[in-house]
Amino acid sequence: MKNAGEGPSSAVKHLLERAVTLGAAVHYGSLTIYPLFSSKKSRLGYLLYDEAAACSLVEVGEVTPDGRVPELKVTNIADECVLLLDGEQLVGAKQNRVLNTTVLLPPKSVTVIPVSCVEQGRWSYRTAFFASSDEPLYASLRAKKAADVSRSLAEEMGFVSDQFGLWQEIKAKSCRFGVTSETEAMTDAYAGVEPRLAKYESAFSQADGQVGSIVGLAGRPFLLELLDSPLSYGKLWRKLLRSYAIDAIDEKSRKKLSKSAARDFLSTVARAPARYYPAVSLGKDIRLLSDSTVGSALVHDRTIVHLAAFSGGELCGSLVGGALLPSTRVRMQGYEMSG
Repeated sequence: MKNAGEGPSSAVKHLLERAVTLGAAVHYGSLTIYPLFSSKKSRLGYLLYDEAAACSLVEVGEVTPDGRVPELKVTNIADECVLLLDGEQLVGAKQNRVLNTTVLLPPKSVTVIPVSCVEQGRWSYRTAFFASSDEPLYASLRAKKAADVSRSLAEEMGFVSDQFGLWQEIKAKSCRFGVTSETEAMTDAYAGVEPRLAKYESAFSQADGQVGSIVGLAGRPFLLELLDSPLSYGKLWRKLLRSYAIDAIDEKSRKKLSKSAARDFLSTVARAPARYYPAVSLGKDIRLLSDSTVGSALVHDRTIVHLAAFSGGELCGSLVGGALLPSTRVRMQGYEMSG
């Protein structure tokens, strides 16, 4: 692990302060989205997971026939890199999982990736391999997972989440939506509010050249997310929007996020202290840590491939200075032994 100012961690500050500009907001319900544009052109070439899977160029399965909850094995037979996004959901095999961090796979490679379970009540095969899903881990739970993973990295425990905490949050959201699920699967929470999600999908669209967004929930800045190119962001737009909208459905206030607040959040993320670690595969994994911001970025070949930073001091308390809460350590150990 290294500190900010050394190597790729300075890329976040440089990009946000010098290359990124803010567009005009679109607001619907409890959700405000300010599009982000970048003058920096990406030099990277890769396939997204959905693209590679559609061509049978990538295969995701359990690491062993018996499986291990926090890990999956990905085989990339493509001649190109393949990108899997933090929070992306993989459905099937012994239980549905989500990625704990963004991973860029090299061509012709086999990689073990860190994941979390989002289907507590199943541990049996439905399919031999995983398929993609339009329901990524919703944004508020991605924020909590980012804090957990940053804690575990600071303690040299790897890209580990608080598995039991994720299950509890999914169950609580399902209850608020009045959704019951035989296996307590996150996909059922999405299905239970599908008509309302469809209204959010109709209200928003990707702007020309948009590479990211600042997302406001109930008038509060919540998330800054961007990718390295408009093409990649556009292909992932619907998934990302749904992960924001399902949280907006959970809010009562219809207040709009002001442009000044969005700009302030952009500056806050740019100034956040950073640490970086070896990524799961290609690149460096940067962790943004301050008393008000938690997030991560994957940097490869001097390019920020994916950045997601969340606002919320309650998530960050023990992160500054790299502390790990004892209760979190216990839950992580239980997670490693589960399954």
